[in-house]
Amino acid sequence: MACSGSLCGADFCIKPGNLVCSACKKARYCCRAHQAQAWPMHKAECKLAQKAVDPEANQKAKKDDIKVIPTKPKELLALLVQYDLDADTVASCCQQLATLAASDANAHALATMGAIEVMTGSARKHLKQTAVQTWAFASLRNLCAADDDVGCARKVLAVQAGALEVIIASMRAHPQATELQEHGCGALRNLCLGVDEKVDARRQHAGKAGGLEVVLTAALANQSQQLRLQACAAVNNICWGKAPSALRLKHRAVTAGALDLVLAALSTDENSRGIAENCCWLLSNVVEGEDDDAAARKQQAAGLGAIEAVVMAMRAHSGDARIQHWGCKAMQRICDGIDSDLEERCERAARAGTLEVVTSAMEAHGELLSEHGCTAICSICYGTTDTADARCERAVRAGAIEVLVAIIKECPTGSSMVAQACAALANLCAGQDANGEVRRQRAAELGAIEAVAAAGEADGMGAMALLSLCGSCSALRDRAEAAGVHASVFMQSTM
Repeated sequence: MACSGSLCGADFCIKPGNLVCSACKKARYCCRAHQAQAWPMHKAECKLAQKAVDPEANQKAKKDDIKVIPTKPKELLALLVQYDLDADTVASCCQQLATLAASDANAHALATMGAIEVMTGSARKHLKQTAVQTWAFASLRNLCAADDDVGCARKVLAVQAGALEVIIASMRAHPQATELQEHGCGALRNLCLGVDEKVDARRQHAGKAGGLEVVLTAALANQSQQLRLQACAAVNNICWGKAPSALRLKHRAVTAGALDLVLAALSTDENSRGIAENCCWLLSNVVEGEDDDAAARKQQAAGLGAIEAVVMAMRAHSGDARIQHWGCKAMQRICDGIDSDLEERCERAARAGTLEVVTSAMEAHGELLSEHGCTAICSICYGTTDTADARCERAVRAGAIEVLVAIIKECPTGSSMVAQACAALANLCAGQDANGEVRRQRAAELGAIEAVAAAGEADGMGAMALLSLCGSCSALRDRAEAAGVHASVFMQSTM
């Protein structure tokens, strides 16, 4: 059946749509091959068009009769599917649907009616209309917000409908439309969130489609605080994980400007709790890894001033446990590795006051960030050089030994927090010079030897801690054996 005035409904085909779907009488295509190609995305929309509204009533209705946008999901979707609406009316419908989908129960009901396909189709059809794009993406963001099994199934459906490509194409086409960019980032964030078996495929899909580049380009070109928040979260979710494919996405994110976004946002929005949390989180994510590319990312972050920026954020938001958590994690990852620049990064972290701010955070927030705080201290204070010894002294003056011993005494036996506290304590109490001896005596006075023994940490990290705590001092070794540590532990130092 011939028809004119619309483009082909197949993705990215710009030929006239001279054939119309015989079932719904709405979708148009340039040829039968493109119609068959587009069927998986059109299927739900087509069925809704046929069944959602009474056919007889629909025959009598006219577009001019639409005075009020429906508030009931079924009627709203039927309106979008049945009529060739003008862009303003479509935008109003999409906005109403976004409001309805803010409730997870509504989101599930809407998704079963085909809302995801309809929103994706509306955005695809009105690619030049920013209002339609904005509210269609807000709807997709809400429809795909939940990360339980049902919510993740909706994310899969959205990807199958072509939502990722539509969102990214629209963000690329409208770089100055701030609200569109915000909702686009929010939709990408939610689509790439989840713990289901297909989440990695969605992240790779978003990355290959150019999601990282389009999000970071938008956030760097616009100082909107909300856009930067959404952009940080979107980049975080797209490149989350430790698999080789995730590490490649992290490197791609840094190449696209992720570190520049972190530094810019922390500099201009330093009082925003949300900015501080999301930027520390993003930084900790993109510097993760142990390969040469990861070492380069860590060094690049340090060179741009990320260490100092995170320390400032942690000081400015000392009462916020989440900011302290991600700040500690970022510091630990930047100051970890085996590359030749590691010592320089550790020194820079110490000069910036990282040891003091991390120790204070651990004192204030306890178990909420004990593990990452311990690993940060452990990483920064690692080494046998004079500068490493000076960092240990600085940590001790900040009260690190007291905090570490308290963790070993108070945290559950066998927990990773106790193991990491033992590792940090081992680094602080190492060294055979006078400073090392003073640190060992201080730890002994605080009951560190007995705490490690009582925690059952006489092997692994605990053994390392005991060797450092006792050194070659026979009195301290006797004290350890009296606390239940087997003499064989100290044989390791002579083997």
